[in-house]
Amino acid sequence: MRRLLLATTALLVLSGAAQADVVYTSQLNIDHCTGTCGPAGTTFATLTLTDTDAGMTFSINPTDGVAFNFNGNAFATFNFSTVNPLTLGAFSITTADFQAVLGDRNQDGFGTFNAGVDHIGNGTSTANLDFSVAGLNFSDLTSSIGGNPSVFFTVDVLGLNGRTGLIGGDPVMTAVPEASTWAMMILGFLGVGALGMKKRGRGFRFA
Repeated sequence: MRRLLLATTALLVLSGAAQADVVYTSQLNIDHCTGTCGPAGTTFATLTLTDTDAGMTFSINPTDGVAFNFNGNAFATFNFSTVNPLTLGAFSITTADFQAVLGDRNQDGFGTFNAGVDHIGNGTSTANLDFSVAGLNFSDLTSSIGGNPSVFFTVDVLGLNGRTGLIGGDPVMTAVPEASTWAMMILGFLGVGALGMKKRGRGFRFA
């Protein structure tokens, strides 16, 4: 019986690791504003992506002093590209007054993107932009076509100096399991350790 419990606990640990949500971050800091939107090296927004079994969630957070620009001369608020075309029905947009945009669109010097999210009106906003895309995984993302440079993401901003324009993001830099996944794995390993020590006839207690 103990062997069965040990094997079951180990299986839960491994399955939990295999199904872990993975969080990626990217700094949007490649300035294509005419005359620049801020000092060199400025991060104008931070993108957080979470890759789950159901799809990907996107959260774009403007830096203090930066706003999303909704007067973008046919530039979408946020752009990305996928290997295979998406459908409008795959999008679930949390932030009010935004809509999905699909199809090839040239975004200034960053080249052509085939997906994005855009505001339905004019103005600016400093609120986070949050949405998800069902069935999308990180491996489905690709960089823009024909850009100088080509990038994975762009955002249309009102910069630190009052100028507007597109800011690009380099390929995603980091990936870590979510805190809930770490907790599940730690508990699982503690269970394996407890069962193993009991099998050897020793007690198990927390320090």
